[in-house]
Amino acid sequence: MALFNRNKGGLPYEIVREGEETILKINCENLTTVPSIEDNPSLMAFTIDRLIENRATTKIVFIQKRDYEYDYAQTRLLMEIAVIYNKLVKQKDVFSYEAIRVKTPPRYVDRIYNQIHHLIFDVLKRDPLTCFVELRRLLRHERILLETESGDSVKAHKLYVKLLTYLLEELDKTRLITIAKPFLAGLKPFDRSVYSKIFSPTIKPDFMFTKLMATYPKNST
Repeated sequence: MALFNRNKGGLPYEIVREGEETILKINCENLTTVPSIEDNPSLMAFTIDRLIENRATTKIVFIQKRDYEYDYAQTRLLMEIAVIYNKLVKQKDVFSYEAIRVKTPPRYVDRIYNQIHHLIFDVLKRDPLTCFVELRRLLRHERILLETESGDSVKAHKLYVKLLTYLLEELDKTRLITIAKPFLAGLKPFDRSVYSKIFSPTIKPDFMFTKLMATYPKNST
């Protein structure tokens, strides 16, 4: 039973109840590549957005002549990221420009805000592993600056260390980061090779497509 059907970002999707399952089905027929969470950052972000809207989802299915099914365990990995993203974007008292401005010397505000904003709003949904790796890199850098600099910069570095530590602790709670950690050493930004070690859909025939092709006249031109 389809609960609802929508079209956002050019990809039609529906939430379907099948027995105990709540399935997010995304129609990917218009994609020029095989639909894949592990290979496609835009599709990962789109899927996470749909999970934010539909927290009861237990399975993800991409439809493109075949069905690419991500089971409950894989769906929960993305759901945890969806929950964290949704939580962070609501914390305006922590991450908004104004929240940072009132706690930081003026010349540091833009840098802190822009870097945090980029990682949360631009990177997290598309590539949570890169987000985590970059947060760790920034934290190491800020801790060095905190130990070596003086004056009003200390206040800025302390705030930034606090924000970065909080974000890392939130991501560190997720199963995705736990599974990926052994593979993160030396990972370059936006390298998606680790996702292929974690996500692997079951590929099944799309029976509606198969039925349609079976009825198509073989000798038609």
